[in-house]
Amino acid sequence: MPTGLDQKPEIKQPLSKGRRLWPVLLLCCGLAAALCLWAVASARQSTAGPVPAPPPAQETPPASEPPRPTAPPEETVSAAPLYDFSQPAPEDGEAEEDYFSDAVFLGDSRTDGLRLYSGIRPGGVIYHNGLMVFEAADRENKCIKGADGQKHAVLELLEQNTYAKVYVMFGVNELGYGDDQAFYDTYGQFLDQIRQLQPDAVLYLQAIIPVNEEVAKKYDGRAYVTNAKITEYNTLLRQLAEEKQVVYLDLASALAGEDGVLPAEGTTDGVHFRREWYQKWYAYLRTHTVDAQTYWGSLSDPVS
Repeated sequence: MPTGLDQKPEIKQPLSKGRRLWPVLLLCCGLAAALCLWAVASARQSTAGPVPAPPPAQETPPASEPPRPTAPPEETVSAAPLYDFSQPAPEDGEAEEDYFSDAVFLGDSRTDGLRLYSGIRPGGVIYHNGLMVFEAADRENKCIKGADGQKHAVLELLEQNTYAKVYVMFGVNELGYGDDQAFYDTYGQFLDQIRQLQPDAVLYLQAIIPVNEEVAKKYDGRAYVTNAKITEYNTLLRQLAEEKQVVYLDLASALAGEDGVLPAEGTTDGVHFRREWYQKWYAYLRTHTVDAQTYWGSLSDPVS
């Protein structure tokens, strides 16, 4: 048996040329396929452009309330012009004669003369000869005979009826009283009492009509009845009208002459008047009235 030295070496047959190229071909095909896939993906990305962002979510609008019905426009009412109580009543046309049918007049013998001789027809007249405001404001002073034949105080008679206007005149009999503050305070108290008894009435405060001093002295010698004192009292009454918010009637300027004196031809005794002057008084009242709506709209503290 031959030894290893005598053995012939195994000779391997070389691969054919075709078998040697086959792995190379497989590698090339794989590379080519990968390149194709990359090219297709790049082409798609370039043509499609950037991916748009999703639209923002829209908020749901709140449910709208149904329209409320609009109220019809309010009718505009013109406010009445305010009345200036610090000034005398201005002239304002001429009132009808029946304007005084629901008015009452309070005063002394001069007020009675207005009732008798002027032609006025008021709803009532409460007067007494020589009556002063001190007596009129006193419920215990029963000085006036009523329709029942009994004596009554002024305030008692005033509350028996309802009036739309109250005209007041006192002062000529108080000229010799000698206490101006008492006159002012008592007159103011009396106006308050009237307003309580006649809360729906327009209050008129009449100035004291001047006198003729010379005729008055000859008639009864009363030296205290002077126009100087009347002027002082009328100044107080004008202040009182503003304080109490009543209409001030400047009768002094209407019935006196330019010198502030009652003409001799207009008086019988220096204090009381002849018919023509009572008619002048009435004419002044008719042309110096204040509308009730204006009056009530001007009060700073209306009576409830």
